[in-house]
Amino acid sequence: MAIRCHDEAAVVKENDIQSYDLYLQNAFTAAQFALGHSALPQPEQDDWNVTCAANFHDSPSSLAGSPLKRKDDSDAVLPPHADAKRPRLSNAGTGHLNFSLPTSRNKGGRPPKQKVDKPKALSSLPTLRSNKQVKAEIPLDIWDHVFRFSPLAFLTRARTISRGFRRRLAYEATWRAARMYNYGPDHPAPPPGLTEQQYADLLVGTGCQNKGCNDKKARKTYWAFQRRWCDSCLKNNVITKLSCSSILEKFPRILEIVPHVRFDSWGHYQWVGDYPDHPTWQKSDEFQKTAFLRSDVTKAIRAIEEFGEPTADGVTRPEDEMESWFQARKAANEELVCHLQQIENWVETSKRDKLVASAEFRHQRIEFFREKAAAMDPPVSAELLDRMPSYIRAIAISSKPTENAWRTLVPKLERERDEAQIELLQLNRQVDPRFLDAYQWLEYERKKENRLEQRFVLDLADAVISQLVKSEKERTLTVAEADFVHLAFRNFYEAYQSTPDQIKPDASEGGKYRLLMDDVRMIYEKRLKPFMQGWKEERIRAATLVRCPVCPVKDGPPTHQDLFKVFQHVFERHAPKMPEFRDFHVPRDKLPPEVAFPWCGIKWPRNLPILPLHHRVTGKWDLHSPMDYEREPEHTDGASLFQNRSASKHPSSPPPLKFVDNVFYALAQLEHADLPDKFKTSMVSEYALLKYWERCERHPEEDVLAELQLALVRGGVKGVFEGFRCRACCEQAKREGRTNNKFIARGKPFGELVQHYFATHRDPWPEKMMDLPATEALMAALREPGHEAALAAFERLFPLNEDVDIDPRLQGEGDEESECFRRLCGVLKMGSK
Repeated sequence: MAIRCHDEAAVVKENDIQSYDLYLQNAFTAAQFALGHSALPQPEQDDWNVTCAANFHDSPSSLAGSPLKRKDDSDAVLPPHADAKRPRLSNAGTGHLNFSLPTSRNKGGRPPKQKVDKPKALSSLPTLRSNKQVKAEIPLDIWDHVFRFSPLAFLTRARTISRGFRRRLAYEATWRAARMYNYGPDHPAPPPGLTEQQYADLLVGTGCQNKGCNDKKARKTYWAFQRRWCDSCLKNNVITKLSCSSILEKFPRILEIVPHVRFDSWGHYQWVGDYPDHPTWQKSDEFQKTAFLRSDVTKAIRAIEEFGEPTADGVTRPEDEMESWFQARKAANEELVCHLQQIENWVETSKRDKLVASAEFRHQRIEFFREKAAAMDPPVSAELLDRMPSYIRAIAISSKPTENAWRTLVPKLERERDEAQIELLQLNRQVDPRFLDAYQWLEYERKKENRLEQRFVLDLADAVISQLVKSEKERTLTVAEADFVHLAFRNFYEAYQSTPDQIKPDASEGGKYRLLMDDVRMIYEKRLKPFMQGWKEERIRAATLVRCPVCPVKDGPPTHQDLFKVFQHVFERHAPKMPEFRDFHVPRDKLPPEVAFPWCGIKWPRNLPILPLHHRVTGKWDLHSPMDYEREPEHTDGASLFQNRSASKHPSSPPPLKFVDNVFYALAQLEHADLPDKFKTSMVSEYALLKYWERCERHPEEDVLAELQLALVRGGVKGVFEGFRCRACCEQAKREGRTNNKFIARGKPFGELVQHYFATHRDPWPEKMMDLPATEALMAALREPGHEAALAAFERLFPLNEDVDIDPRLQGEGDEESECFRRLCGVLKMGSK
């Protein structure tokens, strides 16, 4: 669609015809009000069409612009009223808007009197077409009225359509009127410091607002911070109360003047502040922890330090003045939190009401479509409907069912009926009583494990395992232990499928031998398990640790269970519900009572539903499509990266024993480096520790960590030293097979990690506290294209010990280093006062 503004002829592109119809209805109503035509006919909403494209009567605003010129005389200028091509508006008191072109004027003298056409009703209304643009000349003053009755989501997009729209939408009154029209007069006003336009963007906008984040789908607004962030940016911008221990030691009451939020034990956002009563839109308020916006804490620290500084005369402020200032800030914070709670409560309550209405609509659609399907010829049962993809998509729509929706669905059901019936027959064939007898007979035959086809399977498994073994005597492998079992099964399946049928023996029951899950059990118990008997317990755990490929860690079975229990978990929990595991579905009531898993009733799929621990759970799994297997990365000491290198002794660098100063110096060198925060942490910590060790040959005490945390918050540094797991816990879990530690599942804030480590472990903190990336990963990151600045910073921080000529472009200038260092580390001087 295209709408042309009257003054600038700017083309407005809008692809949604339904939304465009609503906008034209609003324009029609506004035109009635602006033109004073109360009797204009209002078309029906369902059959809305463009009824007029109007220019006003000649007026100073509508006649503005360059005058017209005659064709025969380029220098002669015609007056405005001589424009013979300007359409004229006539209503003649009938309530209809008709347009006609004036008759052509005479070649000389006074123009003839304009003839007014008699009003007449339109024979047919123009229709909107999706493949044809509609251009309607609507003055911008009409759009002012349209904007007041438009959705806020449209206003946020309309600002980018044309300059005229951008100027018109610069007024706060337009946004306020649109918000009141959409949400009612009881909707809370915007918080202090936010304009109506910013408030509307937080209400209906999308996309993470953190600088540098490319997540365009984020929709969650955190009203305590008045920002819309994705999950990762939220974690990078907040600091928990447990992580503020070093800050509270110096500023005990600082958190009373900063808005706070609640998180649950899994790190999910709950609400802002402390509600007098439990919010109805939240399920539980147990195991909560308090968090604050990192920048708010930084501003509060600086405000307290600036207010507490002595005056120019060297006079220190009295205690009562400090207390009154603090109480004023505390009262303002409480008032702000109360206002934010009103907004959040309104938003979450509206969201809950919409979800309830959507669930009711979906229930109505299910009942409506099932009733209509039962009346078809031949009728379609509910069980058959559940196996038609078009029906599944139709009942997922959150709108009221209509006859038009059913007419649209019928042809799709007819096309999918045959395939659904075949699938239903296959399922019914499994629950047939004869299936039970066949299963018991096949299970009896398979348990012998001495048939020719089974011996062929075991011999092929021996050949596959031999390719993964480096030394048969020492039982060493060419792959990591975590990949051994998975690669053995994958390679066997590919080898068996690629073997010609002429070589494969026939099955005893007739036909070609089919690989079943019973073959997986047989290979594991007869070949893989005996091969691992000589291993240490740590290697066996590493090889047998598996998890469900679709369950999160908190919902799935314990990851230290063997693969047989994971198979049973998939069979019981996912196979009856998830289409991805439909091949694993066999009704339990039709199996013998002693059978826990139908080994002889399920085919061996290409991709077994087991996942090694070093793979990421995506929530999706395909049993049959080819999938690339990612091997566990090799771990080495990585001494080659820092070999023959020492910490920089640049004149502008701090003294060696100033650990925190050296951290900030290294951060100053990496200021312009586009490098992930985890690699920056690895470099700056290595630089500060190496410089400290070269001076006194020992590690810093744990007191420097509290000083470092306070300096990072005061300086507004985000991301660095945050989100790391406990390395000591990870190594212990790998040895003992325990994975139920929260400092292993995900990275934690720096303050929480420090408290946990010194309360649990006794090893030196530089070696075991943070699970930093391997030096091989750091080396690979530095060599990637676009990381030239990071590589140059590495060369400056860790120069070679020998006298080797380094590219001057990688050394940098000393004055720039000093200025950058002083600018980033100026916060340390504030703390030393």
